Amino acid sequence: MPLEVNEALVKAVAIKEKTIEDGRSLSRKGAYKNTCKSADGTLLWCECQGSTLYKLSVDVAGEKPLMRCTCPVKPPPCKHILGML
Repeated sequence: MPLEVNEALVKAVAIKEKTIEDGRSLSRKGAYKNTCKSADGTLLWCECQGSTLYKLSVDVAGEKPLMRCTCPVKPPPCKHILGML
């Protein structure tokens, strides 16, 4: 069963509260496009317009989400991923 994407998951994976707020700001600004979800709901992906166009995905099939973003912030989660979630 996939992990449920909700506020509790965002808070569990976030490293800093500011990153959550920055992600919310991106979401409010409408920075996300081409948002998709696999048929079984275990893979989420989209693009986020930041200083460049970032591609990101989150796999929630396992016990811990597997998060990827093309931005330079490592390790994830970055604001782009948290905003998508």
